[in-house]
Amino acid sequence: MKITTRNLHRDVAYFYIGLIIAFSFSGIILNHRQDWYPMDYSYESTEVQLTIPAEVAELDSETYLRKASEKWELGDAYDGHRIRGNELRVFFIRITSF
Repeated sequence: MKITTRNLHRDVAYFYIGLIIAFSFSGIILNHRQDWYPMDYSYESTEVQLTIPAEVAELDSETYLRKASEKWELGDAYDGHRIRGNELRVFFIRITSF
């Protein structure tokens, strides 16, 4: 088969058509994710006051955060935490039944 510009143009077009179709399907799936996976997500943010320990390493421990979260009856729902700069964020899981 002889390589001509016409054949090359056709083959490149087939490649790009395949990309367009793939990106179209992935875009539709991502935009309509709720229809296929209808899990309800809700986020709540609450500021609380904590007594900060003297040692920073103690603040970064999971046991301290679990103990502090028992005050709000969330000790079993601890999911993780993050310290960035002067901000501490603690994440909890709230399981609701339908």
